Amino acid sequence: MKIKMSLIYTSIFLLAFTSCKSSEAQSRQKLVNESKDKIIEENKWIAATIESAMIENNIPAVSISVVRGGAISYVDEFGIMKRGSEKKIDKNSMYELASIAKTFTGIITNYLIDEGKLNLEEPIITYLDNVLTKEAKENLKNVQLKHLMSHTAGIPHRLCSIYNKQESNYTKGYTEQEFINDLNKIVLNSEPGEKFSYSSSGYNIAGYICELVSGQSYDELLREYVTGRSIKYGMKNTVISLNEKQTNNLVTAYRPENRSKPANVKTDWGKAVPASGTYSTVTDLSKLAIVQMRAYQDYKTNGIRTPLILTDFDEITGDYGLGLIKGEKENYTFYVNEGNNNGFRTLYLLFPDYDIALILFTSSGGPWMGPLATEIYHKLIEMPYSKPKKSLAQSFIDIIQNENMETGIQFFNKHKALGTYYLSEAEMNQVGYALLKMDRIKDAIEAFKLNVVEFPKSSNAYDSLAEAYLKNGNKKQALLNYEKSLELDPKNENAKNIIMKLKL
Repeated sequence: MKIKMSLIYTSIFLLAFTSCKSSEAQSRQKLVNESKDKIIEENKWIAATIESAMIENNIPAVSISVVRGGAISYVDEFGIMKRGSEKKIDKNSMYELASIAKTFTGIITNYLIDEGKLNLEEPIITYLDNVLTKEAKENLKNVQLKHLMSHTAGIPHRLCSIYNKQESNYTKGYTEQEFINDLNKIVLNSEPGEKFSYSSSGYNIAGYICELVSGQSYDELLREYVTGRSIKYGMKNTVISLNEKQTNNLVTAYRPENRSKPANVKTDWGKAVPASGTYSTVTDLSKLAIVQMRAYQDYKTNGIRTPLILTDFDEITGDYGLGLIKGEKENYTFYVNEGNNNGFRTLYLLFPDYDIALILFTSSGGPWMGPLATEIYHKLIEMPYSKPKKSLAQSFIDIIQNENMETGIQFFNKHKALGTYYLSEAEMNQVGYALLKMDRIKDAIEAFKLNVVEFPKSSNAYDSLAEAYLKNGNKKQALLNYEKSLELDPKNENAKNIIMKLKL
């Protein structure tokens, strides 16, 4: 009888245990299915949001990748390779990364620091001793490597002369001798460590120093420490020189101020590669995001630093580390870098606490992309978000290009009064200069006039209007506006100099 009862109890226990296991498995599967359904719906929302933004802003191409849970979860492409072509972009479409190249230079620098070849607090003249003149060494004697990496060296942003080349499809490169010549002309804008002043040229100097101390070319360093041999990210399409297949996959870029006209493109950056000259795909950059987020997660949990940790240095103050910016909100920390050049605009955004990354590329940047990216990442990390107003300046120039100035002014005045768009003095100034570049001088004057009406206390607004009048040959109006600019800002040396010349 005892045996029978024991068997009964055992049977009941096994039945209950089996039932419990079955119930747990069903619950887990339900959660998995709900998670899958949620992600599918989220991806559909992202696609619809991007398509809406593209239509609204006349954007030819956008590529996106989302990393979730340590893997590439969503990749999508929207638009065409080139206006007038039916060829759609795909997962192999290449974009110029612009300033995201600085993140690669940061990783390379960090590896060389680990190897004892570089020191953040070493004066850069130590590394550049054989290429600098005596005068240049004196000018740069207080600049340390950390100043270059954190944009606090006082190096002029456009010191490297390649940034001033305006030829369409510039292919002449930027030689070492040209770079050294520019290096020896440096006059610092501020004392090293005094203030943040963004400088692509500073990162090119850092990249050149990496070449000197390693004895390798930047291309070799990129492959050694970022895209291939050492870390094995498998980033086969992240390059500084495009092969024939990659050239055919390079998306045509369009200037934000004129989205119907291809942008001027530099396909050979030479010694400006470390700050500006790499190409990639969203899939390739996602591979880096996966391992870099894992590195930050390990750093937070175990305090383990690797060369992928590009922030939180004792030697560097501020949020900008080695090619990556650390941002902190009330509920989360993020790491970001973005590029904006020759029409291309690119975003690299990590949320290690959420195990989520967002990679977003477009062939025609402008103010529209920031709000789009912000809306998408708030959806991904499930944070509340109120969609901001659109840029009045951007809509204004779009209407001018598609219709005429009169229609643009009517639109501007109407929506300024209604308050349905936000208005930025800087963006309106950019509109004026964009029109000057298109040789639409009279239209530029009208745009600058709107800006001084809306921002009557801005010295810069009057200075820009004066410049446009002068370019149009109206010296009287130019003088009046330069004098107004100087009245508002007595330190405006540019206005002082031009006023003296106009009064001769």
